Amino acid sequence: AVYWLSSDEEKQSVSPIYASTYGYEIRIANPNYYSNECVGEFTIAKKPVNVIATSGQYKIYGDEDLPISYTIDGKLASDDCEVSLARESGEDVGLYYISYVEDSCTNDNYEIRFADNTYAYEIVAKKLVIIADKQTKIFGEEDGTLSYKILMNGALASDLLNDDVLSGELTRVAGENVGSYDIQIGSLFHKNYSITFVKNTLTIEPKSLDIIIDNIETTYGQYAMLTYHTNEEYNAEFVYGEPTRVSGEDVGEYEISAGTLTSKNYRLNITNAIYKINPKKAYVKALNVSKTYGDDDVLDFEVSGLIDGDVLSGELTRVSGEDVGTYEIQIGSINNPNYDIEFTSGVLTIEKAKLSIVFDNKSQIYGEKATPLTYKIEGLKNDDTLDIKIFRESGNDVGEYEIAGAFKTPSNYVIDSFVPGKYTIEKAKIVPVLNPKTCVYNGKPQSIESENFGYELEYVYKLNGFVVDECIDAGTYQVYAEFKGNNNYYPAKSAVTTLVIEKQFVFITITNTEFIYDGEIKYPEFSYDLKTGIDENAFTFRFENDVFPKEVGEYNFAIIIDNPNFEGQTQGTLKIQKPFAVVNNSTILECAEATFDSQIQNVKLVQTSDTKKFNNEKVLTVCSLENIDKTSQNNYVYTVKVKATSGVDSVKVYKVGLTGFSEQAIKVENGYYVFKIDDPNDKYIITTEPKTLSTLAWILILVSVALIFGIALIVVIKHKHKKAKVSKVSDKDIETYNVN
Repeated sequence: AVYWLSSDEEKQSVSPIYASTYGYEIRIANPNYYSNECVGEFTIAKKPVNVIATSGQYKIYGDEDLPISYTIDGKLASDDCEVSLARESGEDVGLYYISYVEDSCTNDNYEIRFADNTYAYEIVAKKLVIIADKQTKIFGEEDGTLSYKILMNGALASDLLNDDVLSGELTRVAGENVGSYDIQIGSLFHKNYSITFVKNTLTIEPKSLDIIIDNIETTYGQYAMLTYHTNEEYNAEFVYGEPTRVSGEDVGEYEISAGTLTSKNYRLNITNAIYKINPKKAYVKALNVSKTYGDDDVLDFEVSGLIDGDVLSGELTRVSGEDVGTYEIQIGSINNPNYDIEFTSGVLTIEKAKLSIVFDNKSQIYGEKATPLTYKIEGLKNDDTLDIKIFRESGNDVGEYEIAGAFKTPSNYVIDSFVPGKYTIEKAKIVPVLNPKTCVYNGKPQSIESENFGYELEYVYKLNGFVVDECIDAGTYQVYAEFKGNNNYYPAKSAVTTLVIEKQFVFITITNTEFIYDGEIKYPEFSYDLKTGIDENAFTFRFENDVFPKEVGEYNFAIIIDNPNFEGQTQGTLKIQKPFAVVNNSTILECAEATFDSQIQNVKLVQTSDTKKFNNEKVLTVCSLENIDKTSQNNYVYTVKVKATSGVDSVKVYKVGLTGFSEQAIKVENGYYVFKIDDPNDKYIITTEPKTLSTLAWILILVSVALIFGIALIVVIKHKHKKAKVSKVSDKDIETYNVN
């Protein structure tokens, strides 16, 4: 496609962008095709836009016009377009319409639309400041002309713009007395100006007038009126008040001044004067008086001639001296500046003073440091002193002792009273101190004794609030001590302390908890230290879930102490095993064929009454030691020889002791099984099928042991219904219980 302006005869190619009429021709650019002729014209019309004058445009009266601003609504942002706007003619303050200047648009692509006479252009009044000039005149004169200054654009101006002239004149507030009167704008005006008025004042000043105050002279206590005069004519209607003088009614000279004299319309020139007060006559007579030695003087007088309410200041004096005698009284400093005083003297007589001596009562606590002796002297004057030697009746026990003293009476005194004193020795308070004590129950009475008290005490012990005779059982006792007192001491009571007897701890040792079922209830065997002193009935068995051990099984239990003076417990598990079967075997050797070391006497190895099958294994024999004459044989390790059985060469020997199972070393010598034994309380199993022995096997064998070797004598006592019988083992204060 090729475009050109229709007005262009040469048909130069252009881009059809701007408002105009364009010719065009459309061809096919491919050389392999023919096309028909396509030629024509089309027009791009002008874009209509609205020119909008900016609202609120104005200028100040007398200034040059500013360009009228506007906006174009609908113009493409990339285009430039300017127009011209004009306003209605006129330069006075007011509103003027704005119009569009035809053909002023600088871009031919737009059609301008503008609403004429729609937006107003305003000329606003120019600000003008009128400053009134200050005016003065003297009271009674006529007013002068009221003038003013013009301030425009911040500077004084002699003329207005464009030969303008203000109409009207200033006025002032009415009045003719002395004072200031505001000057007002009055009728000053011009339509093209906004006037700000700065007011001022017309001041009426007072007229000068001379006032002369008259001098006055009078006597104290008499009043005289204040007066004045003038040497020129004046209007008394405008002069107010009266003169005044410096305040005071005493003798002296006081200046008389203007006081409240004033005038609104006159400036008063006042000449001050003097108000003089002369003294008045008065009469003073001293009175004859007396006093006691050492007292203060009390001098008094009579006075006449004083005006009611007046007094004399100062005081009388006398001839010096303080000892007993007579002294003349003089006028001293008696005075009042308002009086002329005539004085008559008198006499002061000094008499002897009375002394009162009191020896202070004193006391002390028996056994403490003695209290110093003191006394009081009443009546000594003028820093006089009186030496007294003070002492008391001898004695240190509780009681009362007289206090006395010796002294010489001074010449200016007479003894009026003398009071001896009492020295009291009071009983002492001594409090016994008890220290708390803690001990362990041992079945013996316990007590507390005071460590700071040397006298007999009565001790009181309480347990749970009740008095007890002895403190034996475990618990916390409240303890105090009482002292009945004596001649030198008060009864006393100690603070309460505590005597704590703690429970004795008992160690419980379980010695056997494994048994073979036989249909009876079983109880664990235990031991404890006999030295504790606890009764055997204090031990109680408690089984878990309150199930008593009778059937085969395991039973958890606790052994506790049911005694308020002891504490301690232990726990364990009691086991009841199934019994093993008994079989006969003719091939088992007799234990009696065993031989011992040559130093062993009265001891033999015996076979049990029944040959049994132990732990389901074949047992050759079960042998136990037997001490024939019950003598002690525990100082040796014995070598045992048992005759070997033909055809049996895999023999094992096991020792079954109180502490468990152990395989013994064995050897075959000359047809004998040879092994050693080191504890006469054990038993021995000889078997042809060795196997590690179980706990069950140990329990079964242990139950069958009945003989004890050497020094141990064990009495096994069966307890039924939870009652235990005691058997002593050797000399070791150990109890063993076998409870079934």
